[in-house]
Amino acid sequence: KHSAEIEALTDKLSLEKKTRLEAETRNNDLVEKMRNLERDRSELEHQYMNHKRSLNDQLMKMMMDHDELRKQLVENEDKNSALQQEMSNVSRSNERLVDDLKDSV
Repeated sequence: KHSAEIEALTDKLSLEKKTRLEAETRNNDLVEKMRNLERDRSELEHQYMNHKRSLNDQLMKMMMDHDELRKQLVENEDKNSALQQEMSNVSRSNERLVDDLKDSV
């Protein structure tokens, strides 16, 4: 009778050990998956920050280029205005010369 009880308890103990080992294995697998996910998340954060930094650098360069182009536009508008004024003066001078030539003929 005792040997049957011992055998039953031994079987139960073996089953519990097997179940515990399976649970530990699953737990270890989950821990490894969590580590991999954390590593992937960290890598993605790093990539995101690098991409964000790069975009910020590009934006700053574009803003600086925009400011420079705006300055050039103002300078060119001023030059254009001065050239138009000079052209107007030359045109009036030419008209006077034509009028003077007509009068002398």
